[in-house]
Amino acid sequence: MTDTGTVGGCGMLVSLGGLDGAGKTTQARLLAQWLSGQGQTVAVEAPPGPSLLRSTLDELAGELGLADHHDVLGRDVTTLLAAFMRYRDWTERVLPALRSHQWTVTDRSAVCHYAAAHAIGASNEDDLRLLLRRLPVPDLTIFLDVPPQEAFRRLALRAAGREEEAYLVANDRGYRRQPEFAGFAVIPGTGSVAQVQARVRQVVCQRFPALPGSSAGN
Repeated sequence: MTDTGTVGGCGMLVSLGGLDGAGKTTQARLLAQWLSGQGQTVAVEAPPGPSLLRSTLDELAGELGLADHHDVLGRDVTTLLAAFMRYRDWTERVLPALRSHQWTVTDRSAVCHYAAAHAIGASNEDDLRLLLRRLPVPDLTIFLDVPPQEAFRRLALRAAGREEEAYLVANDRGYRRQPEFAGFAVIPGTGSVAQVQARVRQVVCQRFPALPGSSAGN
């Protein structure tokens, strides 16, 4: 884990990135299970479903007759609240896990917030970075590269389509414009869950060759 100097730990931190529908949560949990099977102590931060903030704003938008949940409080306020919630989650769960486990796997990182802010046209990325730079930088970020159209199709199939396709297109651009993106391990997120997980494990084994089982890559 790369320590920013404010808060830290000693375990390795692996985070997933990608669009909604790319499979971040599923792949994070599967990776954690595999690492545990290699005899490692692992914590995972990959809560299911939309956040409390998103669910609440969706409900309020419906009550107010607004088409977009960002319109309830405004884009800048919404993204800042989401960042504070992520900061709280990481300080309460991820940071303690890093101190007590060999590995911590998360289905998102700070860059996800910056990419989302870009996608919705928020103007406060500097404020988001001011807050979230206090969190540790992942030792490895794996970006699940799924075309926006495919991500939209997946969300529709599982009745989880909270995002418009245009947003997913903008979100993809938002990720790729971030300076951190050049350091991501980008892998295809298409194919079966098992196929994608095999790619995830391969990247982890390549980055951490001392990991038990890394030579086999399985």
